[in-house]
Amino acid sequence: SEEVSADWKSVVGNLRGRVTKGGVSRKVESGHGARKPVAYLAGSTGAGYDFGRIMKRDYSICSISRYTGRNKRRILQAGHPNFLHGHWAHRAGVAHYGTWVTSHEGPASEDWIALCGNRAGLVFRGREKISNGRQPGAASDFHLYINEGRHEFSDFGVMEVIVWDRLLTEDEMLTTMEYLNWKLEHGSQ
Repeated sequence: SEEVSADWKSVVGNLRGRVTKGGVSRKVESGHGARKPVAYLAGSTGAGYDFGRIMKRDYSICSISRYTGRNKRRILQAGHPNFLHGHWAHRAGVAHYGTWVTSHEGPASEDWIALCGNRAGLVFRGREKISNGRQPGAASDFHLYINEGRHEFSDFGVMEVIVWDRLLTEDEMLTTMEYLNWKLEHGSQ
């Protein structure tokens, strides 16, 4: 969000994301579901980004991301486990945390997608619970990437990534979704 940059610093710790290949840029614009200008990290399939080993055993993750060009595979992802959050194969609002925890059939969209999920398989898109009832297996800590981990790359925009080292409750997830939707409505720069 406001802190987004190629050297994206965590607002709650001393972690920093880093570019792993190519180049990324900070953009500010409205549209694609954002009513006011929002700041985001943008890149093509040639760009890679590592948020670090921020995904803990009992993780929860919320994000706002979108496809920005014709290459539409994964955006937020890991190599091991087989993890994707938000986008896959031209679909938006899908999640695979070692197993599909949502339907793998999401809408084709270049709009911003606000998505929250956790290791227990609870997933919300916007204000809608879209979990399919499956629970991922046990996981150890792992890195969260953009265009790294698996060989499925995208032209991307990532506005927000929030990660917890615990399982959020439904109420906590809905409160976070309200915050993310507020950012899309009111902007962030």
